[in-house]
Amino acid sequence: MKSVGAVAVALAAGSVLGSSVALADYVPVIGGPTLDATRTGLSGGTAQSFVKANGFRADDAFLTGNGYQLINGSFIGYQPMAWGANGIVALQTLGQAANGAISGSVTGRAADGTLFGYAEKFTNGLSVGVRPVRWTSTGQISEMAYPGAANTSGVGYVNAVNPSGISVGVNQLLAQDSSNFPIVVSENPVRWNASGTIATSLGTLGADANGNTFAYAQAISGSGIAVGTATRYTNHTAGRTQAVRWDPASNLAVELITPTSATAVFTQSAASDINANGTVVVGKVDVVSTSGSVVSTTGARWNAATNTGIV
Repeated sequence: MKSVGAVAVALAAGSVLGSSVALADYVPVIGGPTLDATRTGLSGGTAQSFVKANGFRADDAFLTGNGYQLINGSFIGYQPMAWGANGIVALQTLGQAANGAISGSVTGRAADGTLFGYAEKFTNGLSVGVRPVRWTSTGQISEMAYPGAANTSGVGYVNAVNPSGISVGVNQLLAQDSSNFPIVVSENPVRWNASGTIATSLGTLGADANGNTFAYAQAISGSGIAVGTATRYTNHTAGRTQAVRWDPASNLAVELITPTSATAVFTQSAASDINANGTVVVGKVDVVSTSGSVVSTTGARWNAATNTGIV
């Protein structure tokens, strides 16, 4: 799974405020937008912006991603950005923290230029969680729907979008641990229509006794086939993870057959991407010990028509 999920939980905890951040994948922005030092709490500081690309469209050399921002050398948040032939655009976010911190990231772009991703939402300077969002090509933001009733105790984000604007991702339900830190208690795969106004929960491979499950949609083909990973439950007990697919006309999670090898016995898998025409899925398979530790990981490829895989 992308690190987005872990980031989303961290953001919901308000970690953009004074947090340390790994900077190795980011580079200084040259000739693009810099941090807006007029935001609350930032005036008078020396602003710096750095950027990381999350996606690339070869047909029009359009990049999407996010930037981290510093004020007087201190990290104060992630700025969602997009850049292409018309330069770099700093995208809107969902409010800001009391010290001016913001957070968001672009994870995909439809053919019409609509951008998709997630942003942390602030109300009265306080974080209320991460939300799945879409942006117009000029950077205006709007929240996307949640499955069923509005989710006020969780986070959601978009992992991928196809050229038609159909997007997939995950909705996480949160609870607080004994230290009042948010923890994920359920993770549900989601598919959104092109306008982002209808969110559909996708099937999983079972759930625990409380109805909680762990599954996410990671990628989607041009034809609408989504792939991802789900934890398999037996008698409400969680087992290994399994690479799965969801066809556009169905919400059922279909298991991709774990490939075999003459030298290893693979017991769990995960799907990370699918090609544009929906024929090939790629991901990984793991050898897991009886204690549950991953012993080794191998890249895998599946034939989407037959669900069979090779390593």
